[in-house]
Amino acid sequence: MSVNAETDADIKTYGVLSYKVENNEITITDCKSKAEGEVIIPETIDGLPVTAIHKETFASCKLITGVTIPNTVKTIGSHAFTSCKALKNIVIPDSVVSIGHRIFM
Repeated sequence: MSVNAETDADIKTYGVLSYKVENNEITITDCKSKAEGEVIIPETIDGLPVTAIHKETFASCKLITGVTIPNTVKTIGSHAFTSCKALKNIVIPDSVVSIGHRIFM
């Protein structure tokens, strides 16, 4: 087993979102597949800034219609919104400096 292996204990939840803490920053890692409607990503969780959306985070959220991304987010991983067929509204703030490939595939 790798020393850097992620365990279930490393993943926490905030509403319909799952996240992990690294270097005093939050990365959103997953969204519950039953999530629907507008999903709001908070600027902070437990006082730490939300700075990243991991790859494939919303791929299983086929019923979400919008995502609000805060100005604290700097990166969005590849395929982050893949298969979000109901997604109609998303604003990517100017704070985002890195976007993975095919985020809306």
